[in-house]
Parts: sequence; C-alpha cells; structure tokens
Amino acid sequence: MLNGKPAFTPVPEGMQAAPRFVRGPEQGSPWRCANWIFLERAVDALPQDTVILDFGAGHGDFNAILNRRTTIALDVFPYDEIDVICNLEQINPFKKNSFDAIVLMNVLEHVRQPDKLLQTLRVLLKPTGMLIITIPFLLKLHQLPYDFNRFSHHQLKEMGLKAGLDILCIEGYYDPILLYQESTNNVKRHVLPGLPSLKRKTGRLILMCVTAILSLFKYVIGDGHVRDPFCEKSPYPIGYHVIFQPMEKGSTRG
Repeated sequence: MLNGKPAFTPVPEGMQAAPRFVRGPEQGSPWRCANWIFLERAVDALPQDTVILDFGAGHGDFNAILNRRTTIALDVFPYDEIDVICNLEQINPFKKNSFDAIVLMNVLEHVRQPDKLLQTLRVLLKPTGMLIITIPFLLKLHQLPYDFNRFSHHQLKEMGLKAGLDILCIEGYYDPILLYQESTNNVKRHVLPGLPSLKRKTGRLILMCVTAILSLFKYVIGDGHVRDPFCEKSPYPIGYHVIFQPMEKGSTRG
C-alpha cells in the first residue's frame, strides 16, 4: 500500500506530480476544450452500468464526466484522486474482460511501449468495449522527461490493428490560430528572455502587435474544428480523438 492505495509497481524514479488545472467545456486551451466535448459525448452514450478504467488519471481532470459512470482511476504516480497505482507496461493486476471502456486522456504520448500497452488494454476490454483516446500531435513537449511519442492518424490505425483493435471513430482537431499561439508563446517564454535588452523590448512590442492581429484573424477564420483526418486536406492536426473497439475473431477489417 502507498498513501492508502494498492501499489503494484514503484513510482518512477524522480517523477514529480503534474500541475493541476481546471478543466471544462470552456476552460483550458482550445485543444483541452475539444477533448472535454469529445469525452463527454462518448461517456454519455455508454450504458449507466458501464465500468470505466481511467488510465493515467492524474488529478482526475475529467472526473466531472467520468464519475457519471463507475470509474476506477489508475496512474503510475500516487495522486490523491486515483484508486490504483500501477504501470500496466510492467504488470497487469486486472482480470481479462474487466472493463466496458478504458480512457486515455492525453496519456499515450507518455508511454514508452505504446504497442505493448494497447495489447494489454485490448485484453482488459470486454468484447464490445471501447478504448477512448485523446492524443496531441502538433503540441509542445510536456511533463518532461516523460514525453516520448507523437503519432499520425495512419500510425494510430496501424497500432490499433496490431493490437486487435478497430477504429470505431477518429477525429483530427485542426486549429491554425492555436498553432500561431503555440509559436508566439515559445517566443515569449523561451526566445525573448535570452536576448539583449533592446532586442528583447523590441521583440515584446512586436509580439503585442502579433497577438492583437491574431485576435482579429481568429474573428475572420473562426474557431478550431474536428474532422475525419483521412478526409481533411490540412496536414497540421493539433491532435486526435480516437475510439477503438476489439476486432471480432477472424476479422481482417481496417
């Protein structure tokens, strides 16, 4: 037991608690708001007796949605909000076909062996279960040094098939303004502080103008949108929303 919770694996050496953020349909970055809407739609469509595994639950950012069903929260770190401490890449303490749904909200990029994990999660899902995933693509590195992967929709499809999972639905989230904002934040936080005084002040003035123009530009082109990435022409997805289902035995779909 660790902090009163069953711990099947040790906490990764040197790992610190991630910061806690307020989440909601209109709180956080546009990407996180899109995640909220996607997850809420997916969970509300599940039967009331659904049992969910929230894998990589952290501080329970999406508990307001997940607690509408029976949910077991799991993480490798002993956050107050979780139920089980375990690294499923190392050991699986659950029985086969234990869950109606498994949720990974911006977690798969932090997994060292994602192929192995998907295979384990496939075993834990009931035959009609769903694996619900959000994962960034064109977003900054975060929670370093535990940020390992970025996958295109083509790779996500291949990984699913390898694990015996079919894509039930997939959305790419596209937002040109958010891409601009990511770039300007990088300049503000990581480029300007290292410049000489005059250049730094000039850069800040220019950045203020750019930020104002971006606000007008957003008014012109609108908010971000979700679309099937296999049909979308833009090659710049912020990230993906995916729902996998176990493939039927003998199926060759995909």
